[in-house]
Amino acid sequence: MERWLKWRVFPETRVNANQLLASLGLNSYNPWAIVRKTHGVMADDEIWLRFKGESLKHRDVTLRK
Repeated sequence: MERWLKWRVFPETRVNANQLLASLGLNSYNPWAIVRKTHGVMADDEIWLRFKGESLKHRDVTLRK
């Protein structure tokens, strides 16, 4: 699971990682916290997570409309 989470988030070494974290309201790099905010959605695929208690649909989380 940990390996999959790392695949669904931006790398900690990304040049603008601190700006991305700030835009998500996060103070530190935590793959699980990032996935909770982004639902693990990526720009180039259809995979995403809906957490218990949410009624989101793909169109609510997709990056490309």
